[in-house]
Amino acid sequence: MGRGYKYTAEQWKDITNADCVEVARALGYEFDEKRSDKNSLHIKDHSGLFVWRNGKGWYQHSTGAQGYAIDLVMFAKGCSYKQAMEYIFSNVLGRSDYEVNKQYHSSVHTNAQKEKPEFKLPERAANHKRVFAYLTQTRCISKKIVASALEERMLYQDNKYGNCCFVGFDKDGNPRYCSKRSTNSDIQFRGEAAGSDKAFGWKIQGSLETGAKLYIFEAPIDAMSHATLNEITGRDWQKDTRLAMGGCSMLPIEQHLKDYPDKYSEIVICTDNDERGNEMANIIKEKLIGRYKVTRRSSFAKDWNEDLTHITGIAGRENISLKSAVSEYYNGETADSEINRQVVVEETGQEAGEEMVV
Repeated sequence: MGRGYKYTAEQWKDITNADCVEVARALGYEFDEKRSDKNSLHIKDHSGLFVWRNGKGWYQHSTGAQGYAIDLVMFAKGCSYKQAMEYIFSNVLGRSDYEVNKQYHSSVHTNAQKEKPEFKLPERAANHKRVFAYLTQTRCISKKIVASALEERMLYQDNKYGNCCFVGFDKDGNPRYCSKRSTNSDIQFRGEAAGSDKAFGWKIQGSLETGAKLYIFEAPIDAMSHATLNEITGRDWQKDTRLAMGGCSMLPIEQHLKDYPDKYSEIVICTDNDERGNEMANIIKEKLIGRYKVTRRSSFAKDWNEDLTHITGIAGRENISLKSAVSEYYNGETADSEINRQVVVEETGQEAGEEMVV
């Protein structure tokens, strides 16, 4: 593909020289510092996959694969060179924090010891119609729950790209963290605003009366989906707290329990029902067991939003209420509910009824 395809010479240069660390983040990869070294960052859950800290390339020990940013996108997504260029142009170079993060990673590599970029929330859009439609229609989340999050300013639409912005606050109500999620179903962009402090995860704060439960999720959309399932079945979704880790990190859990000690009767781990999610559930158990009652509740599908979308589909196809669809799905009365049913039974040691699941 020549430079004249659809980009200017400057854009073509920026795409082909994109920072691999930022491209890896845009692709949803997470880094394991324990297995990293001074020159490279190890990507979690991917056999021997590393990116250079200076952003100049990547390699995989197990296969010998290596290359630059475009090659990483092609490797991760199985797409063409042209599609990889478009992905980087739309999802990496178009982000306002790209240059800040690129400069930051470069400074780390050269041991310049510069401070972390200043945290700044992306500019808010005049309205949040795109985010509201994406979460309620595509993701099937309760309109009431989405509206509540928008009203609390813990969710909004960014002005430049129309992304979902999920804001995490500290105990004093100051914004400290922001994760971003594309509203375009064809482009699975996930990222964080520059300078975000991962310790302050996004959450639906419930009652702080002693005896409430703390539910732990990987992503805000799963937390909102779980709250929706509670609303559907007539439970008070505002009673308990739902905390999203922004991936798999103990930092937001430890910070939240430090801010609100002795408030929770039970910690309920609701990480994804996959290898990484189950590994993280075991890590959380090991860290918290003895201090709290810790239980594990798995979705039937990969995550809670997949459960919710399956349930919504059942209700539509069978022309029944969402509450009836929940009962059918979790009690094994539909084909949809058999997706990961055996895994759930083995994990919890009991059959999944309505009370067990949500």
